[in-house]
Amino acid sequence: MRIRLEAAGEPCDVRADADRLAQVVTNLLSNAIKFCRSDDEVVVAVERRSSVIRISVRDHGPGIPADFRSHIFEKFAQAESTNARQRGGTGLGLSIVKQIITRLGGEVNFQDAPGGGTIFYVDLPCWDDAAKRAIDPGGPSAYLPHPIAVATT
Repeated sequence: MRIRLEAAGEPCDVRADADRLAQVVTNLLSNAIKFCRSDDEVVVAVERRSSVIRISVRDHGPGIPADFRSHIFEKFAQAESTNARQRGGTGLGLSIVKQIITRLGGEVNFQDAPGGGTIFYVDLPCWDDAAKRAIDPGGPSAYLPHPIAVATT
């Protein structure tokens, strides 16, 4: 199994805690790896899409069963596809991803990948766009983490 990072383009800032963002990517990678065969490739990409930065992780696994899709981000949720899963897990990874990304003002979702598999992605607001908005110094935004740079394609 291989993990490939798609070529990155110009950097863009997002307002995020670097450790939490690393945890998000680690959880998405771990999830993708569970459903890959030894000769598959997992692809990580970062791209700017208008006012958001999208980080995506694509696997070539069996995909997500239709009856499980509405439960994918719930705690302890696991689709029973034991013939496809290479490693076990607790069913907390995607729930944690959703909690972190929501707290960072972003969104997480997934879609079927062309040719099979699944693409999980997180969209985080670009810092340059968020910084243009008025910030209430006493409001909740005063406690957000510092911006970090993310390379985009």
